Amino acid sequence: MSCIVPNMRTATCGDRIMDDSLAGDGSGDHYFQFTAPSSGGSLTADTCLSHFDTKLAIFDTPFCPGSSETQLAFSDDDNGTLCGSYSDPSSLNSVIYDFPMVPSKTYMIKVEGFGSSDGEYDLELNCA
Repeated sequence: MSCIVPNMRTATCGDRIMDDSLAGDGSGDHYFQFTAPSSGGSLTADTCLSHFDTKLAIFDTPFCPGSSETQLAFSDDDNGTLCGSYSDPSSLNSVIYDFPMVPSKTYMIKVEGFGSSDGEYDLELNCA
């Protein structure tokens, strides 16, 4: 499958990615190609330090936005459960906790704003 993925970058374990101008539901989505470590393990992805209502998803690859991609994990509102008190606003940021990774498999991570929400986001990727 070959397609153009808009706003795509690569990401690895331990990355903290900060960006802005993320428009909700559509063209402003940001995508990150992520390859699991050769040892596998688990991934925790969060937008806890973002300043607006975010959504976060992990997809199988190959991936073409708008096609029948397979969503493997999704988070809309953490409700302060995992983000805790340092989140702004604590109830509207997203966390995918302990996502099991297949060794050396490539995934696509999507960050987007809920509805028309946009602003500065902070994506953190931690592997265990």
